[in-house]
Amino acid sequence: MPILETKRFRFEPDMKLIQAQCDAVARKNPRLKRRAEVALRRFKAARDYVDQGDIERAFMALREVLKDTLDVRAVELQASCLFYFGSLALLAGSDSMGVDLLQKAAGASRNTQLILAAHNRLMVKHLSSGQMDAVKDSARVTEGIVTAAERSDASVYYGAAARYNLAEMHFRQCEFSEAVPQALEALRGFEELSMDGETAKCLGILGCSRISCGDVEQGFADTERSLGLLKGFGDDQEMAVVFEGRAMGFLAQRRKDEATRDLREALNLFKRLDDTEAINTTLASLSLLENG
Repeated sequence: MPILETKRFRFEPDMKLIQAQCDAVARKNPRLKRRAEVALRRFKAARDYVDQGDIERAFMALREVLKDTLDVRAVELQASCLFYFGSLALLAGSDSMGVDLLQKAAGASRNTQLILAAHNRLMVKHLSSGQMDAVKDSARVTEGIVTAAERSDASVYYGAAARYNLAEMHFRQCEFSEAVPQALEALRGFEELSMDGETAKCLGILGCSRISCGDVEQGFADTERSLGLLKGFGDDQEMAVVFEGRAMGFLAQRRKDEATRDLREALNLFKRLDDTEAINTTLASLSLLENG
């Protein structure tokens, strides 16, 4: 259920800063002017390929830009290339390369939007691989930037996304009392931005965590709100996760009937999604519950 990135808050390179750095290089060493100009053109083409989802051409164009900038000390241009390279590497399944490149991009850049977007992607990747200390490190970086920055929709979004990732981290580790305050903070941010999809995800984790903490009535209210929003999006995957998570909370409360009901709802959704692994896991949970 991680929050990765939305079109509303997608990363945009700081082209003014990039252009200024390239111009400074050309003034200092006129022999590099042509190379800087070519690098900029190739970078703009690479961005177009990224927007079009043409990963192969984007890789090739970005590689050429990095070659062009070996002698051109345009740090922000290189950092932006590394960000795109890292993001594409993750999409292509090259996880270690993607993480390394995103970390290098964030470390080199002065563009806070790049740094925030990179750490958001890193948190999602670290969550999926169980690197929880790394999730906390990226969340701390994000919080520091957001706290120091002028308040904006983007700062609210990235701050809320970091809180959500921390909530999910705690939820995955069954640290439900720690998940609740993080999910609440994330929820406030996403509701402020009227982001219903992200709000639904927060409510799902918040509700399941509250149920597991014994706050059953409020947990039910949260999960019902979550499922109502998710149904509007037709998001079977997220609904299945909420049903399954809520069932685990019911199990902790020894409420067998409610747990069975929610597991069956989750099972039907997983069947619709043809998710064999989830189907088998949910069937096993149902069998243990019904025969226990």
